[in-house]
Amino acid sequence: THQDLVSGLFKMNVKLSSEQMLRLGAQTYDNDFFANSYFQNVARDTYTLNYAYKPHDNPLMDLALNAYANRVRMEYFHDATPTTATGPFEPPGTSPLGSAAGRIANDDGRGFDLTNTSRFALGGVRVTATYGYEHFFDDVDTSNRLRPAAGGGVNPSGEATIAGAFSQTTFSYGIFDLIAGLRYDTYRLDGSFTAQPGNPLGLPPGTFKLDQSEGRFNPKLTLAMQALPWLQPFVSYSEAFRAPTINETMLGGSHPSGGAAGFAPNPFLEPEIQKGWELGANIPKDRLFTPADAFRFQAIYFDMDVENYVAACTDPVTRFNFFCNRSGTADVRGEEVQGIYDTGGAFLRIAYTHAKTSLPAQQDGLGAHSFLP
Repeated sequence: THQDLVSGLFKMNVKLSSEQMLRLGAQTYDNDFFANSYFQNVARDTYTLNYAYKPHDNPLMDLALNAYANRVRMEYFHDATPTTATGPFEPPGTSPLGSAAGRIANDDGRGFDLTNTSRFALGGVRVTATYGYEHFFDDVDTSNRLRPAAGGGVNPSGEATIAGAFSQTTFSYGIFDLIAGLRYDTYRLDGSFTAQPGNPLGLPPGTFKLDQSEGRFNPKLTLAMQALPWLQPFVSYSEAFRAPTINETMLGGSHPSGGAAGFAPNPFLEPEIQKGWELGANIPKDRLFTPADAFRFQAIYFDMDVENYVAACTDPVTRFNFFCNRSGTADVRGEEVQGIYDTGGAFLRIAYTHAKTSLPAQQDGLGAHSFLP
């Protein structure tokens, strides 16, 4: 349970004018600790920039820019079998070279999103249009400084780019709100993977390049009605898209313990696609018990179908572990409720979610314990 942690946090808000705000942030984290039978170090630096511009006399402009960069470095040192200490973080009597010693993983991520909101009227219809673009790039590099031929072990190296252009417009007329949204999501994966003999996908043994990309339009439509001053029921239909990750597509190697279990890449993974409905209600009530309090309550029932569900799989013949798209459609449904009560000097929030899926249980592994969420 030993840890040696140093961390820090920096924040600064600059009011450039009555219409502009700039926020800067930085976090640092460096921890030496023992886990998974090894002494390890994790170091992380995160930097954020947020800029907002909202002119007083232009309802068509409400601009927000968020940019960020994140760097994480993880290294395995020696395991816990007693011997002579020689490494950079090795308490006396604990430094043999285990099979995963020397493993290093570097993950550099950076991205931004730019959003603007325009407000105007069309006759008796109030319109609020929000639109923008977001972009994220992730570069993962894994290696083993003590056993270069082992590469990065199970964890692969590669690059992922995820981007999306989006628009959501709210049309308000009387007691009705109609919200129409549309996203175009796209991704790209680049890297290399190694197929071992007897892999479950029938790939010839060797090292291959992966260059995979795909895009999709994802709509959303919501209709809400302010039936009473304290009651707003709504119904919503949406579609969503999740790209496979570097780890899911290019997994490889063998278990650090040296056991028989092997890990295989799956360059044929398809992105997950979700389609479904939400039905719910918002209940806002001010001055419930006192002149200054506020009460908010929301209840939702959701029913979502997920195609190409990505899950951890094990080939019954070769015993290789890999990520695969489950056949059929996963039906994920359930209820969510949450309530917030604020007196002005104190507040209480309670939330509850219950969900279930039609897919059968899977074998635990690869960081996955169930098919939810």
